[in-house]
Amino acid sequence: MAADGRHLAATGLEADASHRSYVVVACAPYSGSTLLASLLGAHPEIATVSEVSGTKRVGQMDVFRCSCQRLMTECPFWQQVQSRALAAGINDFALGDFRLRFGGGGILHHMRTGSLRWTAAENIRDALFQTFPSHERRLQELGQRNRAFANIVLDVTNKRVFVDTSKEGMRLRYLSRYLGMDLKAIHLVRDVRGAVSSSMRRDGRRADVGAAARAWARTNATLMRHLHALDARNRTLVRYEDLCRDPEGTMAALFSFCDVEPSRTTGRAVSNRSQHLLGNRARLRPTTEIRLDERWRSSLSSDDLAVIAKASAPVFRSLHPDAVDVLG
Repeated sequence: MAADGRHLAATGLEADASHRSYVVVACAPYSGSTLLASLLGAHPEIATVSEVSGTKRVGQMDVFRCSCQRLMTECPFWQQVQSRALAAGINDFALGDFRLRFGGGGILHHMRTGSLRWTAAENIRDALFQTFPSHERRLQELGQRNRAFANIVLDVTNKRVFVDTSKEGMRLRYLSRYLGMDLKAIHLVRDVRGAVSSSMRRDGRRADVGAAARAWARTNATLMRHLHALDARNRTLVRYEDLCRDPEGTMAALFSFCDVEPSRTTGRAVSNRSQHLLGNRARLRPTTEIRLDERWRSSLSSDDLAVIAKASAPVFRSLHPDAVDVLG
């Protein structure tokens, strides 16, 4: 619903949107979601802006650039999105924060929608909070707002499949309940050693290797729980390493999963400037190369690897059943 309580107006084709779908790329940070978003978004039937629920743009809009290289506030695409959102009744829509997150900061938000690491406990918690009309209404409004945003982007791009790569662990659970739109999920998994190595390059050697590995394991464990609640036809697993080694084969399978016509990738790179991606700084590269990053082989010490193994082995083995000996 709109901020003042009115129902959102139908956006373009939304009134006849049975042919449209919403695809979540569910993954831990540093898993290659920007690469996958670029590859999916290059398809003539798929639209994506990568991460929709991020809030890091707040306070940076005077310098924040879209992947097309324009300031987001000056990008014609985002001006159209903002104009249509306001016309649809989303009166508090802002480019700095779309307000599409189901979770939030603080203990209260965590109590209401955060991960409890156990589905049964989350079911009990949600059932209890559903007895509070304001809480249930808020989740319904967020579902409607997410659906409206996706349809606005699809209207502007004249496409029919929307892809969301937001890093919000409980997002899939609540989208499946409140989106009101055909929902599919791609579980993108990167080798924990590669994800930890990328985290260390971002945060420096001061980063806690064990903490990074535990975060990878917790996130993927949470995602697996919620993925398994979806019909098997509406979920699929993709490994970052497979995507880089065989982009044509991997993308062909994903296009089929998304119910779009087959399409070839453009060699070993895809243009970012022709898209409007948000998310990490990789979006600002003119092109995204399809290149396997295994720098962890030289950057992680044997002690690092031992810590990573201890912190993540059970989840790693469930996601890489053919590599059970890799972590010892």
